[in-house]
Amino acid sequence: FTYETFFKGRKQEGSGEAIHLAASRGHVEIVELLLNRTAFVDSCVSRDLAPHYDVLHAAVFSEGHGGKLEVVRFLLERKATIGKNLDGKTPLHLAFQTGACKLIPLLQEEMEKSAWQWESELPSPLEMGITFGRMSQAQLSMTAPKTPESMRVFIHHDPDCIPRFLDHVDDAADGVSCKHLARHLQEPDLARLFCEAPDSAVALINAVTAEPECESVGWHPLPSRVSFAPHNGIDRVREWLNSPGPGDYLYAFYEHDIMWKYDQAEFTYPEWHKMLDWNRGRPRRDVDVRVCHVPNLINPAFFSSLMQASDVDDSLSFFSSRVVRGSIDYTFWTGACKVDLMQFCFSLWSLALLLTESWILVQVSDKFQPKDGEEDPNRRRLPEISVSRDFIGAKGLLDLVHEIVQILGCVAIGRWKDYLNLGNLWDLLRCFLLMALKINTGNRLVHVCVVFIYWCRLLEAITFAEKIASALLPITSLVRGLVPAFLVTLIGFLAFTHGVYVAEDTRREPKDAVFRSFRSLITAGLPESPPEDSLKLALTYISTILFTIFFLNIFIGVIGEQYTLEKQRCKRTFQKMRAASCLTFLLRVKVLCCNLMGKRSAEAVLLLSVLVSMGVQVLGLMRGGSLPYTGVTFFLLQVVMFLAAYQNPDAPWTGQNASKPYFLWLATPTGLGS
Repeated sequence: FTYETFFKGRKQEGSGEAIHLAASRGHVEIVELLLNRTAFVDSCVSRDLAPHYDVLHAAVFSEGHGGKLEVVRFLLERKATIGKNLDGKTPLHLAFQTGACKLIPLLQEEMEKSAWQWESELPSPLEMGITFGRMSQAQLSMTAPKTPESMRVFIHHDPDCIPRFLDHVDDAADGVSCKHLARHLQEPDLARLFCEAPDSAVALINAVTAEPECESVGWHPLPSRVSFAPHNGIDRVREWLNSPGPGDYLYAFYEHDIMWKYDQAEFTYPEWHKMLDWNRGRPRRDVDVRVCHVPNLINPAFFSSLMQASDVDDSLSFFSSRVVRGSIDYTFWTGACKVDLMQFCFSLWSLALLLTESWILVQVSDKFQPKDGEEDPNRRRLPEISVSRDFIGAKGLLDLVHEIVQILGCVAIGRWKDYLNLGNLWDLLRCFLLMALKINTGNRLVHVCVVFIYWCRLLEAITFAEKIASALLPITSLVRGLVPAFLVTLIGFLAFTHGVYVAEDTRREPKDAVFRSFRSLITAGLPESPPEDSLKLALTYISTILFTIFFLNIFIGVIGEQYTLEKQRCKRTFQKMRAASCLTFLLRVKVLCCNLMGKRSAEAVLLLSVLVSMGVQVLGLMRGGSLPYTGVTFFLLQVVMFLAAYQNPDAPWTGQNASKPYFLWLATPTGLGS
């Protein structure tokens, strides 16, 4: 037979044989008859005089409907070879393209027998199956080859298939396990998956976290029972501030080992194994020890994807994953906690300076009273000692340097756009406001803004105390839920203000009209006598009733509902807050040098810098003004303090350690224990 068709905008001619028609329409008896009558199984349909596809292609494609299993099996039994058509597609490509699920295992088995070598130029059969949309997610998951390539195809093209695919891999009896797939996952894979499909990412990360192999089960088995009692005084303070519940206990380690090692010749094991001891005291728990087989899981891209995923999944359910919790827990307590604690202490320090200066100025307020003929003191510039101005201005400049370092960290991981969000832009604005206190001396507006900034920072910076933050978060998170109710109230307020303004015979200043409306609507302050104008009287009654009954009840209902919702997920919200802190920390250590000195030496330098700063401040307060070059001195001392807080040469993200493979180990309770 011959045919004419239009392909890619041009006319094409071709020809074929009867066996191609018989195979494409599923007539196995006719195919067998033709093969017995001198037809060839490898004969090809031509396109523009060039061989295009063979009989097996025709049987699988079946004119776009997907072929019959009997015909394809018969052709393979008759030694039909698997090859490519002119478009580079194999029969397996066509099976995925047409959704012929029954043919896929048969063709995969035949291609494995022939040791078929795939070429990377053409999309894989699985990718083609996703693109053409003939197969359901369950079918794609069941028929996908159990290889790392399939995992990456699902990550990039259809991540919702991943949970079923992982179940299929786990149930398979051919020796391919999820932890083998994990070794081939690339660093951006998990980050991309968390951004697009958090539930699938959690399924993947949980599936590749398995019980480790034990080098010596007899001499050094995996611990089955562990004490979660504090190791030292710092751990006791940490436990008191966080008050973990029965299900919150967790040990997280980040080590080079992927096996539970034991040297049978020396009878020794890694030092960190001693942390999983059960003899220290209560609370003790039965534990499940697992290792995540994804290397170098803790990185800025991973935490950045967690923050993006929190915008996709409002329930924040993925923060309940023990792997996610473990990565946050390790990163925070190993590095980010010290920097956050420094920020919190600086907020208290700055507030103490502002309050001390205010108290001193009250004691000497007679010096600032205006003389006869002078302007109103409310319009004069604020008197000041300038110690707090120099210290806070220097801190604003240091915060700006921090933000620049964070931007460079985003650039270093190739995700500079991640910095462009409202939170980071607000941080930048705060830097300039703090510096403005030094530059724009005595400005009341700047002074008031700085005061509010530091008081609000006390609520933002409590990432090290879950006990306190969990009580505050449901309240501080109410603003998000109140935005719609506030908009409705604002529109109502503006509408009635405008209506009353128009109804008045005499026009007042707009600001006076707004003030009167605010007094009557928001505070329910009705005039002493009713207006004589009936229209204005009606508007007054209607607006007052609406604002005191309708809008007030809206706010009460929304506040109650939103508080309950935030209370239910406050643990996950707190994990999100800590993850944001870890992201900021990891982005900055990507740029900063964190191995200038040892950890203990850095702590000594930090303490010395604090004492010198306090000494300079005391001298300035005693003499009623700053010493020369105090601002520069404060800035240099603050730089030393924060650099010291980042120093930890043994941390996995420091220096040469960052290039070595690390694996996350977790020990989580399985029961209540004693």
